[in-house]
Amino acid sequence: MSETFEMLCSWIELCDDELYTLTELHNKLGEIAHGDEERIYSKQQLKCKLLDKYGDHIVFTEVAGKHNLICFRNMAECVINDKWYSQQESEIKDKRLRVVIAAAKMI
Repeated sequence: MSETFEMLCSWIELCDDELYTLTELHNKLGEIAHGDEERIYSKQQLKCKLLDKYGDHIVFTEVAGKHNLICFRNMAECVINDKWYSQQESEIKDKRLRVVIAAAKMI
């Protein structure tokens, strides 16, 4: 099981995607083990193993009724940062648009 888990971790670290669901990772673990149920952890065990291995560098979002989304903390920081800057840019564009509209009304 631990060998299959380490292969999964290597795949995660080499893959360009940084967002997964726990189900996706569990399915990938099954692919790596060629469907051998004795070589894979349950979803709960997988989550614990990921937390043990990556600690504070991995984030699990848990919303009732939805899949657990997993990302690495540096990815979460990037998403939050990008969202903040895009909101700032849209506010600047809105201000510019209001100024243009006001000027057009005055003309």
